[in-house]
Amino acid sequence: MTASLSPTATASDAMDAQEPPHESSPSLSSLPCDILLNCVARVPRLYHPNLSVVSKSFRSLMVSPDLYDTRSRLGLDEHCLYVCIRLPHSYPARWFVLRRSPTSNRLVPIPSSPSPRLPTHSSVVSVGHMIYSFGGIIRHNRVSKALVMDCRNQTWRRLPRMQEPRMDALSCIVDGKVYVFGGCTKRYIESFEVFDLKTETWETIRVSGLQISDRDDNGIVVTEGKIYIIGYDETFCYDPKEGEWESVDRYVSRASMRPPFCVVDKVVYSVHAYNLNTNNPTWDLIWYDEEKREWREVEGMEETPGFSEYGTILNVDGKVVVMWDNDFPGDDWRVEVLCAEITVEREEDGEISGDVEWFDTVFTAEHVGYRFKLQCHSISL
Repeated sequence: MTASLSPTATASDAMDAQEPPHESSPSLSSLPCDILLNCVARVPRLYHPNLSVVSKSFRSLMVSPDLYDTRSRLGLDEHCLYVCIRLPHSYPARWFVLRRSPTSNRLVPIPSSPSPRLPTHSSVVSVGHMIYSFGGIIRHNRVSKALVMDCRNQTWRRLPRMQEPRMDALSCIVDGKVYVFGGCTKRYIESFEVFDLKTETWETIRVSGLQISDRDDNGIVVTEGKIYIIGYDETFCYDPKEGEWESVDRYVSRASMRPPFCVVDKVVYSVHAYNLNTNNPTWDLIWYDEEKREWREVEGMEETPGFSEYGTILNVDGKVVVMWDNDFPGDDWRVEVLCAEITVEREEDGEISGDVEWFDTVFTAEHVGYRFKLQCHSISL
């Protein structure tokens, strides 16, 4: 239950103090509601778990929509990293949030709540405090299911279904609309679907004049309002405002690259492998040089532990965050999920350098036996 406080109420009307305050020492709960919310809203999310253990009423207040609305109104939203980890088939997919502390960084399970069955291999995007899931597989069949989670209270809601079942589709958000490409049974993308977040309605748009391969190793990126589908040997650009497609000479992928991609300050980043055909490939952070039309290494990353192809990369509050897993085969399989937050900066000579702000093991799973899929999303709360 969340705390709902009227503008004229005081916090003492809604919070149960375990002991009456001493007459000469007014308690925090005696403050008017709007003043209390303004005070608590200024507390960084890093310390919210500490406030939540003060009392049940404080725990309710920390997840109250009133608190989120106050933080948003004051421009105090923070970017949180939500991560979906799919463990072996006997376990459901679980959502975690990255909890930061001065001494360690760990993925903490979010409170479970009743929700529709979440398909595997769904396409997931996020905007604001919402996470959207489209399509996927249930009992070996593609589905057209669409769902949304409100991260303020971790509750799921069904949305109108897509017009076609899809799995591992490419998706992105541009100007309040979700674009979903591929994931069908066809070799080429013949049409795509657009979901309006405001009206919650779908529209199907045909693709004509181009043969865009529907491959599971394609990537997608949005820069300057245009959508780029990045393939192994060709990149296609779609302009939502003009409704036009074109083949472009940029962002072309390579065998040693793996999607996804992310954009920070209009620069596209990915990871690249050296010695791919060996038992110990090395993965490095790379960026795309628009002027030279080529991928280049981010400088200053020599001491960074090698990434893995089984991971993801995303923009979190203007920084590149890479999350991946390493497995340790033996009598019992053990998998660690690692995360690095990297500040990237363009130098005077035009090159881009990276500074790893922190690197940590954020999750460990035992008896997994195979790699699992990570889905990471930056949420504003």
